[in-house]
Amino acid sequence: MITAKQHMDSIGRSFTDKVVIVLSDGAPNLIQSGQGTIDGYVNSVSGPDAGQFYYSDPLSWPNSRYWFNGPLMQARNMRLDNWDVFAVGLGFGADGDFLNRMAVLGGTSEIGQGLQAGGDPSQYEEQLTNIFKDIIFTPTVRLVD
Repeated sequence: MITAKQHMDSIGRSFTDKVVIVLSDGAPNLIQSGQGTIDGYVNSVSGPDAGQFYYSDPLSWPNSRYWFNGPLMQARNMRLDNWDVFAVGLGFGADGDFLNRMAVLGGTSEIGQGLQAGGDPSQYEEQLTNIFKDIIFTPTVRLVD
């Protein structure tokens, strides 16, 4: 997500709306922000986002909250910059709770419902086609070629 932000900030047109689509199994696998940065950010959040969307230890393993809170922090920062972040889950074991939190913090779901393509892999193509049609045809921004 940091790479997407850096890319769009450096070569994206400043006067356009930004959309980021995160296609994930819902298991973050890269931490780019330091633990102190993540903790400081989560502790500073106030208002409707305060605490309810961020994880605390213990999760599955010690310090696992950083793996989840880092991307959630990035999604919220993008939303604060008026970007839309769509969280799309792919795979039978996609972590729907994490993706739902990302959708809410990314401004694309008020009720916390991420978009999921799961179950039978032979149906992924149809499910993903429908998900991307939903994103394209009901956007908050206009997507153009």
